This record gives sequence, structure tokens and C-alpha cells, in this order.
Amino acid sequence: MGSPTKRQRAFVRAYLAGEPPSRAYVLAGYSTKNMSPSSIATEAQRILRSPHLAPIISEAKRDATRQCAWDRLLAIRRTQAVNDAAYQQIMDGDLSRDTADVYLRTERRLSDLTGVPMEIQLRNEAIEHEVSGISMGVNLHPTWGQVREVIHNADDTEATG
Repeated sequence: MGSPTKRQRAFVRAYLAGEPPSRAYVLAGYSTKNMSPSSIATEAQRILRSPHLAPIISEAKRDATRQCAWDRLLAIRRTQAVNDAAYQQIMDGDLSRDTADVYLRTERRLSDLTGVPMEIQLRNEAIEHEVSGISMGVNLHPTWGQVREVIHNADDTEATG
């Protein structure tokens, strides 16, 4: 198995950076004079299937997938830590709008990152609605007990639902 040429390495870099194979072929510096788009596409596919480049490309794709999974896992862990802290603050009586906002935003973000079904998002919307409904009461500020009750009721519903 020979080592890739300079153009082949440039092709692989462009392809792995997200360029379509035909564009990667052109960017790698291959001569396309007198070539039809169909011919360029055929040559690009030939390079992709090359016995000494295909394994390099496959490994690079696996590495990129692993890196994306790691980055996603890291984002989930960090978001969960912020969410847990906000939840604990609420349970400890901190009913500031900022704390509630952090809690709800991190819940949404966790839902997006984990692919949790929309029921979680709908639960959060119900919490927001109930909290805003509480704040429309006589004193215009919900008590921590009221907010904790809303969150606990939502947690109970999720656990039993």
C-alpha cells in the first residue's frame, strides 16, 4: 500500500472538512480542464474508493464521530450541572426570576441535547405557565412554596406518567 500523494491528502482534507467529493477534487488541485462535471464526480468517487485512501477516510470519519459524541456528552454534563444547581436553589427557596429562567432554559437545552421526548418540554411549558399564573396573583410575586409545589407536581407527574 503506497502512501497518499500530496493531492490525495488535499482531497481527503477538503472532503473531511465537508466539501462534496467533486469540489474536494477541484480544491485538491487536480486538473479539470476539458472534464465534464460527471467526469469530475466519477474521478472523485474513484479517489474515495481508493484502497489506500478509503481506510484513512473511514478512520477519520470514526474519529470525527467520536469527537462529536464526546463534545455532546460534555455539553450534557455541563448543562446538567447548571440545571441541578438551579433546581437545588429553587428547592432551597431561591425563587428569583433568574434562577427559574436558568432552570427552564437548561431543561430545554438538555431536552435538545439528549433527544428526550417533547413531553419534557411540554412539562416545562406547563411549569412556566403555572409560575406566571402564580405571579399574577394578589402580590404579583409567587412564594417559594408555590414554585416548589409546581416543580414537585411536575416531577411527580413525570415519574408516574
